[in-house]
Amino acid sequence: GKRTTLPPFRDSKLTYILKESLSGNSKTIMMAAISPSLEDYEETMSTLRFATTLKKVQLSVVANEQNMIELKAQQDAARAKVAAHTSLLKAVKSKDVQELKAAIENATRE
Repeated sequence: GKRTTLPPFRDSKLTYILKESLSGNSKTIMMAAISPSLEDYEETMSTLRFATTLKKVQLSVVANEQNMIELKAQQDAARAKVAAHTSLLKAVKSKDVQELKAAIENATRE
């Protein structure tokens, strides 16, 4: 069949605004607001043509592993801090001076 070329993003204000969503690494949903009124016929048809054009866009979503690795490292660091503070709180509650000193020393090393 005959293939038509789609206009580049810079040729359409709306597609330029939606550029990151339409070509980025994300799932995109197109919702078109249309009207049954004859007064809005041209705008409705334009919206439907735009939505039809967007249906033809093929996106492939790929997990951004670099961000996942960074987030995992941040999560591990946060868990270590929570564990250190938890042991500090336990020491404070038990009022054991030696345990409190050890917990403070461990917290300051991290």
